Amino acid sequence: MVVDPVISWALSLCLAAYWCTAALSKLREPQRFMQAIAAYRLLPQSVVRPAAALLPLFELLLAIFWLLAPVRDIAALASAALLLLFAVAIAINLARGRSHIDCGCSMKRKQSISWWLVLRIAVLALLCLGPLIPVTERNLSAPDVLVTLLVTGFTCITCLLVPMIITNMNNLTRGLRL
Repeated sequence: MVVDPVISWALSLCLAAYWCTAALSKLREPQRFMQAIAAYRLLPQSVVRPAAALLPLFELLLAIFWLLAPVRDIAALASAALLLLFAVAIAINLARGRSHIDCGCSMKRKQSISWWLVLRIAVLALLCLGPLIPVTERNLSAPDVLVTLLVTGFTCITCLLVPMIITNMNNLTRGLRL
């Protein structure tokens, strides 16, 4: 099985944008991000500050790696592993009954953790493995580049909307329970 390079590049650009956006959001509000990590109660307090400082830098590194073909496989594996780590951390807290905590995904708005979020992260982790599939060897034409950029733009906009939809679903569910 091989994948067209348009699909591979579009996915790589989307994942680079994802990690860059995530990192910049956390770097803009380091104190709030550190509080989000601490709220999970999974790390010793002495490790929370260094983790909060290093994680956004690692996410920026992943964003860069997604743009560089020679290290894209490393980006794929590291991204999938990091996302699965996030999913496990959220699942542990959900199992503890701690669904009220902020996921720490984006510092733009508070988003409580949920099983929907675990599912979304797991799907994203699977998508990260896509570039490990061999790519058809061919040169990209001008229409290919245009399609790649359009698909990337559409996907990035969709990814920005999904967290809002999930937040609204959670708020609606809570409202129906009252």
